[in-house]
Amino acid sequence: MNKFLPIFLFLIIIFPLLSLFYHLFLPAQNIWAHLRSTVLNIYIFNTLFLSLSVMLCSAFIAVPLAWLTTKYNFLGKKFFEWALFLPFAIPSYLLAYIYYSIKENIFTINSYLAAIIILSLSLYPYVYLFSKQVFQEISPTLIYASKTLNQSELKTFWKVILPLSRPAIFSGMLLVCMETIGDFGTVDFFSIDTLATGIFRTWFGLGSITGAIQISFILFTFSITLVILESFFRKKMVFYQKQIPHSSYFEKNLNGVYKYLAFILCLAPILVSFILPLIIIFVNIYQLGMKSFDKEFFEIVFRSFKISSIGALLCIFIGMIFSILKKIHSKNKLINLNEIISFGYAIPGAIIAISVLTSFKILDNLIENTTLFLFHFEYKDLILSGTIFAVLYAYSIRFTSISFQSANASMNKISPSIEWASKTLGKSIFQTGYKIYLPLLKNSIFISFIIIFVDIIKELPATMVLRPFNYETISIKTYNLASDERLKEASPSALFIILLGIIPVILIYFYNQKKKK
Repeated sequence: MNKFLPIFLFLIIIFPLLSLFYHLFLPAQNIWAHLRSTVLNIYIFNTLFLSLSVMLCSAFIAVPLAWLTTKYNFLGKKFFEWALFLPFAIPSYLLAYIYYSIKENIFTINSYLAAIIILSLSLYPYVYLFSKQVFQEISPTLIYASKTLNQSELKTFWKVILPLSRPAIFSGMLLVCMETIGDFGTVDFFSIDTLATGIFRTWFGLGSITGAIQISFILFTFSITLVILESFFRKKMVFYQKQIPHSSYFEKNLNGVYKYLAFILCLAPILVSFILPLIIIFVNIYQLGMKSFDKEFFEIVFRSFKISSIGALLCIFIGMIFSILKKIHSKNKLINLNEIISFGYAIPGAIIAISVLTSFKILDNLIENTTLFLFHFEYKDLILSGTIFAVLYAYSIRFTSISFQSANASMNKISPSIEWASKTLGKSIFQTGYKIYLPLLKNSIFISFIIIFVDIIKELPATMVLRPFNYETISIKTYNLASDERLKEASPSALFIILLGIIPVILIYFYNQKKKK
């Protein structure tokens, strides 16, 4: 039973994605031919163009900042090391709404360029995180060797550091690419036709869910290709020497005008992508007054807290089961298949929403036909579709990979002798998991919970499609108000999302600091 439980859970999680393949080959009343002859090429071109542009811009912002905060000491360095992650706290669609609200005060730019800038400012922390990590692990001896060959600092960076860091940097860039191709809120706001917006337009505009699924499949193929590439480059990251002196051994003090230049360079992205938007929101709220925090606002906040907490606990529970059984049955190839659930986080919310909806439609029809056959009673109401259960199911597909990866990484550090000792005392797998692994993994579980909780609070496409009728969360309320150009009224809920988004940024920073010690 222990071996079959994770396989059962795996099938439950992967089933909706498999249903995409079934719908892919259904006739769609010539919708596919119509899409191919009209907008499909535009969707693909825009998706690729935006993804590549945002990927390159993010690297252009993040890599120099990561090197600056790793290699040099300057005014405010300790602050910038963690503050450069703060743009993570603001979803890109919120950043777009905020800057659009003051568009009269800034120069007008092309919508494509605006989307690229907004997405790059919001997503560059992915590349910064990977780049900084790999820069800290590069041995100072390589830099000393370059110096003895009379190479300048710029040449050392270009010829030694960058080639060694390339797999890690590219891995971060691919994560940026995944986020961009799945983005709905930002591109929809700027009216850019991409595959993500095309899914909704085909579904709601043309009334063809099969056509929407066929577009989803193209997006799904892009996502899976990126996941495989990211996995490939992540493996290539492990090629440095085993004994790594601390990066502080090669830190250099910046003096004179250079320390002020470094300060300005690090402050600029934080100012544009975090401090200024936060000030605009506070000003909007001040102008609105306390009336913006009415009963309806607190009801939506409470609802968002409730569904995010339940969703996060569900993902933690499933991820823990997968990781504990993988640890205990590490040689079982069927159980190792569970690593496929790691793909869930890379799959855009729109695809997961459609796959869950179509799967539940099949199950609802099955239940209806069964009740009719057995009890001669036609049950017409939807049992699974359009319920909270459908929303939670979509969350578990998308976010279980976070808890699984986090628990798995911590689990690998636990000695197998602990498990052997438990076995000799006659304890079952679940007793071992509850009494030994759970206390040892409490830190990683807590961090995973916070990250998943905040991700669910910010999640937009899946919640918007699968929610019950008239069920609003804080992200949907923000989107609806911003779509109606009521940007000032969207500020209270936007502030709530941002403040919650800061929590994982601070937690992850202090967790990394603790690991260093």
